[in-house]
Amino acid sequence: MGDERHHDGNFHELAEELLGDIANPHLEPEWWFDVRTKQAELGPQSPSSDRIGPFKTREEALRAEQIVAERAAAWNDEDD
Repeated sequence: MGDERHHDGNFHELAEELLGDIANPHLEPEWWFDVRTKQAELGPQSPSSDRIGPFKTREEALRAEQIVAERAAAWNDEDD
């Protein structure tokens, strides 16, 4: 095909190539954490029952379980 697209495996580059003009550059990407696979996902990919999020960064999504535990502890402290 004459419209071959090449990318280096970078999701953002691939998404930009595939979405082109329909992609909204003003939207921030959302990261989610799949509690079953323990992987971060760009955009919701796994079933909602298996994911936590959204988060602003991949790194934050990878810390999802820690963040949830910290928030739960803070809420428990408020209740005491």
